[in-house]
Amino acid sequence: MLYFLTCVATISDTWVIGVSRASVMFGGSPERKAIKVSQLHVVAPKEDITWTKVVAPDIGLLNVRPRELWHYRDLIVLLVYRDFVISCRQTILGPIWWMLQPILLCVTYVLIFSVIARVSTDGIPPVLFFLSGLTFWFYFIGVFSNVANTFSSNASIFGQVYFPRLVMPIAWSISALIKFSFQLAFLAVCYLVYVLYGSPVAPQWTLLLLPFVILYAAALATGCGLIMAALTSKYRDLTLTMPMIMRLWRYLSAVVIPMSAVPENYRCYFDWNPVVPAVEIFRHATLGSGTISLPQVFTGLGMTAILLLSGLIAYSRASLTSQDTV
Repeated sequence: MLYFLTCVATISDTWVIGVSRASVMFGGSPERKAIKVSQLHVVAPKEDITWTKVVAPDIGLLNVRPRELWHYRDLIVLLVYRDFVISCRQTILGPIWWMLQPILLCVTYVLIFSVIARVSTDGIPPVLFFLSGLTFWFYFIGVFSNVANTFSSNASIFGQVYFPRLVMPIAWSISALIKFSFQLAFLAVCYLVYVLYGSPVAPQWTLLLLPFVILYAAALATGCGLIMAALTSKYRDLTLTMPMIMRLWRYLSAVVIPMSAVPENYRCYFDWNPVVPAVEIFRHATLGSGTISLPQVFTGLGMTAILLLSGLIAYSRASLTSQDTV
Protein backbone atom coordinates (compact mmCIF):
# COMPACT_ATOMS: atom_id res chain seq x y z
CA MET A 1 0.00 0.00 0.00
CA LEU A 2 1.35 3.45 -0.93
CA TYR A 3 1.05 6.31 1.53
CA PHE A 4 1.42 10.05 1.46
CA LEU A 5 3.65 10.85 4.41
CA THR A 6 3.50 13.86 6.65
CA CYS A 7 5.53 14.53 9.76
CA VAL A 8 3.85 15.67 13.00
CA ALA A 9 5.89 16.73 16.03
CA THR A 10 4.43 16.20 19.48
CA ILE A 11 5.75 16.87 22.94
CA SER A 12 6.82 13.30 23.55
CA ASP A 13 7.86 12.12 20.11
CA THR A 14 7.69 12.72 16.38
CA TRP A 15 5.13 10.72 14.39
CA VAL A 16 4.84 10.03 10.68
CA ILE A 17 1.21 9.91 9.55
CA GLY A 18 0.49 8.16 6.27
CA VAL A 19 -2.66 8.56 4.23
CA SER A 20 -3.52 5.75 1.85
CA ARG A 21 -3.07 6.82 -1.77
CA ALA A 22 -5.60 4.29 -3.07
CA SER A 23 -8.35 5.43 -0.71
CA VAL A 24 -7.92 9.06 -1.71
CA MET A 25 -7.86 8.29 -5.47
CA PHE A 26 -11.04 6.19 -5.44
CA GLY A 27 -13.05 8.41 -3.08
CA GLY A 28 -13.00 6.15 -0.05
CA SER A 29 -12.34 7.20 3.50
CA PRO A 30 -8.67 7.89 4.09
CA GLU A 31 -6.83 5.17 5.93
CA ARG A 32 -4.46 6.74 8.40
CA LYS A 33 -1.56 5.06 10.05
CA ALA A 34 0.82 6.61 12.55
CA ILE A 35 4.34 5.36 13.11
CA LYS A 36 6.95 6.70 15.45
CA VAL A 37 10.05 7.99 13.75
CA SER A 38 12.11 5.93 16.15
CA GLN A 39 10.49 2.80 14.70
CA LEU A 40 11.51 3.65 11.13
CA HIS A 41 14.52 1.86 9.73
CA VAL A 42 16.74 4.27 7.80
CA VAL A 43 19.32 2.75 5.46
CA ALA A 44 22.48 4.85 5.40
CA PRO A 45 24.41 5.02 2.13
CA LYS A 46 27.62 3.11 1.92
CA GLU A 47 30.75 5.17 2.36
CA ASP A 48 32.62 3.45 -0.48
CA ILE A 49 30.21 4.59 -3.18
CA THR A 50 32.01 6.32 -6.08
CA TRP A 51 30.15 8.31 -8.70
CA THR A 52 31.12 7.60 -12.29
CA LYS A 53 29.41 10.69 -13.70
CA VAL A 54 28.56 14.01 -12.08
CA VAL A 55 26.43 16.45 -14.10
CA ALA A 56 26.98 19.98 -12.84
CA PRO A 57 25.52 23.27 -14.10
CA ASP A 58 27.57 25.41 -16.43
CA ILE A 59 29.05 28.30 -14.47
CA GLY A 60 31.30 30.98 -15.88
CA LEU A 61 31.96 32.38 -19.32
CA LEU A 62 34.14 29.60 -20.73
CA ASN A 63 32.68 26.15 -20.06
CA VAL A 64 35.22 23.87 -21.70
CA ARG A 65 35.97 20.60 -19.92
CA PRO A 66 38.79 18.73 -21.70
CA ARG A 67 38.40 15.68 -19.47
CA GLU A 68 34.71 15.43 -20.34
CA LEU A 69 35.47 15.79 -24.05
CA TRP A 70 38.02 12.99 -23.78
CA HIS A 71 35.37 10.86 -22.05
CA TYR A 72 33.16 11.27 -25.15
CA ARG A 73 35.91 10.50 -27.67
CA ASP A 74 34.03 7.40 -28.88
CA LEU A 75 31.07 9.59 -29.75
CA ILE A 76 33.35 11.87 -31.79
CA VAL A 77 34.68 8.87 -33.73
CA LEU A 78 31.13 7.64 -34.30
CA LEU A 79 29.99 11.03 -35.61
CA VAL A 80 32.96 11.24 -37.98
CA TYR A 81 32.21 7.75 -39.27
CA ARG A 82 28.52 8.63 -39.67
CA ASP A 83 29.33 11.72 -41.71
CA PHE A 84 31.70 9.77 -43.96
CA VAL A 85 29.16 6.98 -44.55
CA ILE A 86 26.31 9.41 -45.24
CA SER A 87 28.45 11.32 -47.74
CA CYS A 88 29.29 8.16 -49.69
CA ARG A 89 26.05 6.19 -49.33
CA GLN A 90 23.91 5.72 -52.45
CA THR A 91 26.26 7.74 -54.65
CA ILE A 92 27.75 6.88 -58.02
CA LEU A 93 31.20 8.40 -57.57
CA GLY A 94 31.48 8.38 -53.77
CA PRO A 95 34.51 10.33 -52.49
CA ILE A 96 35.35 11.39 -56.02
CA TRP A 97 32.75 14.13 -55.61
CA TRP A 98 35.04 15.77 -53.05
CA MET A 99 37.71 16.12 -55.76
CA LEU A 100 35.30 17.21 -58.49
CA GLN A 101 34.32 20.37 -56.59
CA PRO A 102 37.78 22.01 -56.68
CA ILE A 103 38.44 20.63 -60.17
CA LEU A 104 35.36 22.26 -61.73
CA LEU A 105 35.96 25.53 -59.92
CA CYS A 106 39.63 25.42 -60.90
CA VAL A 107 38.72 25.05 -64.60
CA THR A 108 36.39 28.05 -64.26
CA TYR A 109 39.10 30.18 -62.65
CA VAL A 110 41.66 29.21 -65.29
CA LEU A 111 39.31 30.30 -68.08
CA ILE A 112 38.26 33.56 -66.44
CA PHE A 113 41.30 34.80 -64.54
CA SER A 114 44.15 33.23 -66.50
CA VAL A 115 42.96 33.02 -70.10
CA ILE A 116 40.66 36.05 -70.27
CA ALA A 117 41.80 38.43 -67.48
CA ARG A 118 45.51 37.44 -67.66
CA VAL A 119 45.96 37.55 -63.89
CA SER A 120 49.50 36.73 -62.74
CA THR A 121 50.12 33.43 -60.98
CA ASP A 122 53.74 34.09 -59.91
CA GLY A 123 55.15 31.89 -62.69
CA ILE A 124 53.26 28.83 -61.44
CA PRO A 125 51.07 26.88 -63.89
CA PRO A 126 47.54 28.27 -63.47
CA VAL A 127 46.03 24.85 -62.77
CA LEU A 128 48.37 24.19 -59.85
CA PHE A 129 48.05 27.76 -58.58
CA PHE A 130 44.26 27.77 -58.41
CA LEU A 131 44.00 24.13 -57.34
CA SER A 132 46.33 24.62 -54.38
CA GLY A 133 44.39 27.64 -53.14
CA LEU A 134 41.03 25.94 -53.62
CA THR A 135 42.18 22.77 -51.85
CA PHE A 136 43.05 24.72 -48.74
CA TRP A 137 39.97 26.94 -49.04
CA PHE A 138 37.53 24.01 -49.27
CA TYR A 139 38.90 22.60 -46.02
CA PHE A 140 38.58 25.95 -44.25
CA ILE A 141 35.10 26.72 -45.51
CA GLY A 142 33.94 23.15 -44.89
CA VAL A 143 34.78 23.42 -41.20
CA PHE A 144 33.30 26.92 -40.96
CA SER A 145 29.96 26.11 -42.61
CA ASN A 146 29.39 22.87 -40.71
CA VAL A 147 30.25 24.39 -37.33
CA ALA A 148 28.06 27.42 -38.07
CA ASN A 149 25.07 25.10 -38.63
CA THR A 150 25.63 23.07 -35.47
CA PHE A 151 22.49 24.16 -33.61
CA SER A 152 20.14 24.15 -36.59
CA SER A 153 21.24 20.77 -37.96
CA ASN A 154 21.40 18.98 -34.59
CA ALA A 155 18.44 20.48 -32.75
CA SER A 156 16.65 17.12 -32.48
CA ILE A 157 19.72 15.39 -31.01
CA PHE A 158 20.43 18.18 -28.54
CA GLY A 159 16.84 17.97 -27.27
CA GLN A 160 16.99 14.23 -26.53
CA VAL A 161 20.34 13.39 -24.95
CA TYR A 162 23.09 15.14 -23.05
CA PHE A 163 26.68 15.28 -24.22
CA PRO A 164 29.19 18.14 -24.42
CA ARG A 165 28.05 20.46 -27.17
CA LEU A 166 31.64 20.96 -28.32
CA VAL A 167 31.65 17.34 -29.50
CA MET A 168 29.87 18.37 -32.71
CA PRO A 169 32.34 21.09 -33.83
CA ILE A 170 35.27 18.78 -33.10
CA ALA A 171 33.66 16.01 -35.14
CA TRP A 172 33.01 18.40 -38.03
CA SER A 173 36.65 19.51 -38.05
CA ILE A 174 37.92 15.93 -38.21
CA SER A 175 35.38 14.98 -40.85
CA ALA A 176 36.46 17.89 -43.05
CA LEU A 177 40.06 16.75 -42.61
CA ILE A 178 39.18 13.41 -44.24
CA LYS A 179 37.78 15.21 -47.28
CA PHE A 180 40.82 17.47 -47.33
CA SER A 181 43.11 14.43 -47.49
CA PHE A 182 41.41 13.23 -50.70
CA GLN A 183 41.74 16.67 -52.29
CA LEU A 184 45.35 16.96 -51.16
CA ALA A 185 46.10 13.56 -52.72
CA PHE A 186 44.66 14.76 -56.04
CA LEU A 187 46.78 17.92 -55.80
CA ALA A 188 49.85 15.73 -55.28
CA VAL A 189 49.01 13.72 -58.40
CA CYS A 190 48.65 16.90 -60.49
CA TYR A 191 51.89 18.18 -59.01
CA LEU A 192 53.77 15.03 -60.06
CA VAL A 193 52.37 15.27 -63.58
CA TYR A 194 53.63 18.86 -63.96
CA VAL A 195 57.02 17.96 -62.48
CA LEU A 196 57.42 15.13 -65.01
CA TYR A 197 56.75 17.61 -67.82
CA GLY A 198 59.44 19.98 -66.53
CA SER A 199 57.35 22.57 -64.74
CA PRO A 200 59.38 24.89 -62.42
CA VAL A 201 57.65 23.93 -59.19
CA ALA A 202 59.26 22.46 -56.10
CA PRO A 203 58.28 22.07 -52.44
CA GLN A 204 60.03 24.26 -49.90
CA TRP A 205 61.12 23.91 -46.28
CA THR A 206 57.75 25.35 -45.23
CA LEU A 207 56.30 21.96 -46.09
CA LEU A 208 57.32 20.96 -42.55
CA LEU A 209 54.90 23.60 -41.27
CA LEU A 210 51.95 22.05 -43.10
CA PRO A 211 50.47 20.30 -39.99
CA PHE A 212 50.61 23.58 -38.07
CA VAL A 213 49.00 25.44 -40.98
CA ILE A 214 46.15 22.91 -41.05
CA LEU A 215 45.73 23.22 -37.27
CA TYR A 216 45.74 27.00 -37.63
CA ALA A 217 43.02 26.82 -40.30
CA ALA A 218 40.93 24.44 -38.18
CA ALA A 219 41.17 26.74 -35.13
CA LEU A 220 40.30 29.83 -37.19
CA ALA A 221 37.38 28.17 -38.98
CA THR A 222 36.07 26.69 -35.73
CA GLY A 223 36.24 30.03 -33.93
CA CYS A 224 34.40 31.86 -36.72
CA GLY A 225 31.90 29.02 -37.01
CA LEU A 226 31.17 29.02 -33.27
CA ILE A 227 30.46 32.76 -33.36
CA MET A 228 28.15 32.31 -36.34
CA ALA A 229 26.43 29.35 -34.67
CA ALA A 230 25.74 31.43 -31.56
CA LEU A 231 24.31 34.25 -33.68
CA THR A 232 22.17 32.05 -35.94
CA SER A 233 20.67 30.24 -32.93
CA LYS A 234 18.95 33.53 -32.08
CA TYR A 235 18.75 35.29 -35.44
CA ARG A 236 17.75 32.73 -38.05
CA ASP A 237 17.96 35.08 -41.03
CA LEU A 238 21.74 35.31 -40.65
CA THR A 239 22.01 31.87 -42.26
CA LEU A 240 20.96 33.49 -45.53
CA THR A 241 24.05 35.69 -45.48
CA MET A 242 26.53 32.82 -45.14
CA PRO A 243 26.84 31.97 -48.88
CA MET A 244 27.51 35.63 -49.70
CA ILE A 245 30.04 35.93 -46.86
CA MET A 246 31.90 32.83 -48.04
CA ARG A 247 32.10 34.06 -51.65
CA LEU A 248 33.39 37.49 -50.68
CA TRP A 249 35.81 35.99 -48.19
CA ARG A 250 37.27 33.74 -50.89
CA TYR A 251 38.26 36.66 -53.13
CA LEU A 252 39.83 38.50 -50.18
CA SER A 253 41.92 35.49 -49.11
CA ALA A 254 44.53 35.28 -51.90
CA VAL A 255 42.89 32.16 -53.30
CA VAL A 256 42.41 33.64 -56.78
CA ILE A 257 44.91 36.51 -56.82
CA PRO A 258 48.42 36.17 -55.31
CA MET A 259 49.56 38.75 -52.79
CA SER A 260 52.33 39.84 -55.15
CA ALA A 261 49.69 41.00 -57.65
CA VAL A 262 47.67 43.01 -55.10
CA PRO A 263 48.33 46.80 -55.34
CA GLU A 264 49.88 48.42 -52.31
CA ASN A 265 46.90 50.66 -51.61
CA TYR A 266 44.61 47.62 -51.39
CA ARG A 267 46.97 45.29 -49.54
CA CYS A 268 45.79 46.55 -46.12
CA TYR A 269 42.47 44.78 -46.67
CA PHE A 270 44.33 41.50 -47.12
CA ASP A 271 46.71 42.08 -44.20
CA TRP A 272 43.85 41.98 -41.70
CA ASN A 273 42.48 38.76 -43.14
CA PRO A 274 43.78 35.85 -41.00
CA VAL A 275 43.19 33.37 -43.83
CA VAL A 276 45.73 35.02 -46.15
CA PRO A 277 48.95 33.95 -44.34
CA ALA A 278 47.69 30.36 -44.14
CA VAL A 279 46.94 30.27 -47.89
CA GLU A 280 50.29 31.83 -48.77
CA ILE A 281 52.26 29.45 -46.53
CA PHE A 282 50.34 26.46 -47.92
CA ARG A 283 51.04 27.56 -51.49
CA HIS A 284 54.69 28.25 -50.70
CA ALA A 285 55.05 24.84 -49.05
CA THR A 286 53.55 22.88 -51.93
CA LEU A 287 54.57 24.93 -54.99
CA GLY A 288 57.42 27.14 -53.83
CA SER A 289 55.52 30.35 -54.55
CA GLY A 290 53.97 32.70 -52.05
CA THR A 291 54.49 35.95 -50.17
CA ILE A 292 55.10 35.31 -46.46
CA SER A 293 55.16 38.32 -44.16
CA LEU A 294 56.02 37.77 -40.50
CA PRO A 295 53.92 40.73 -39.25
CA GLN A 296 50.99 39.32 -41.19
CA VAL A 297 51.58 35.87 -39.70
CA PHE A 298 51.67 37.17 -36.12
CA THR A 299 48.59 39.30 -36.77
CA GLY A 300 46.78 36.23 -38.04
CA LEU A 301 47.81 34.19 -35.00
CA GLY A 302 46.56 36.90 -32.65
CA MET A 303 43.26 37.26 -34.47
CA THR A 304 42.78 33.49 -34.54
CA ALA A 305 43.32 33.24 -30.78
CA ILE A 306 40.83 36.06 -30.15
CA LEU A 307 38.22 34.59 -32.52
CA LEU A 308 38.56 31.09 -31.08
CA LEU A 309 38.25 32.31 -27.48
CA SER A 310 35.31 34.55 -28.36
CA GLY A 311 33.66 31.70 -30.25
CA LEU A 312 34.00 29.30 -27.32
CA ILE A 313 32.45 31.84 -24.94
CA ALA A 314 29.58 32.69 -27.31
CA TYR A 315 28.94 29.03 -28.11
CA SER A 316 28.91 28.06 -24.43
CA ARG A 317 26.38 30.78 -23.65
CA ALA A 318 24.19 29.96 -26.65
CA SER A 319 24.15 26.21 -25.89
CA LEU A 320 22.29 26.93 -22.63
CA THR A 321 19.26 28.38 -24.44
CA SER A 322 19.59 26.92 -27.93
CA GLN A 323 16.66 24.52 -27.46
CA ASP A 324 14.37 27.45 -26.68
CA THR A 325 15.40 29.57 -29.66
CA VAL A 326 16.23 27.14 -32.49
